[in-house]
Amino acid sequence: MNSQAETVALYARVSTIDQSCELQLHDLRRYASQRFGRCYEFVDEGVSGTQRQRPQLDALVHDARKAVRCRPGMEV
Repeated sequence: MNSQAETVALYARVSTIDQSCELQLHDLRRYASQRFGRCYEFVDEGVSGTQRQRPQLDALVHDARKAVRCRPGMEV
């Protein structure tokens, strides 16, 4: 399969609003741009890793499940 046609989701998180996800995203973007056709970013800033609900991580999981259900020939 041609990896340039594939889609990838990038997720970054920092615990406090004083921090930035840019360093994480820079490396993720560089890696993904060399291997995948499309990238979607999900970023939680000021969200502790100990929290059960992380809004952007939850959105990523929701979108991924929806994409798998829509893929031809796939059963969930």
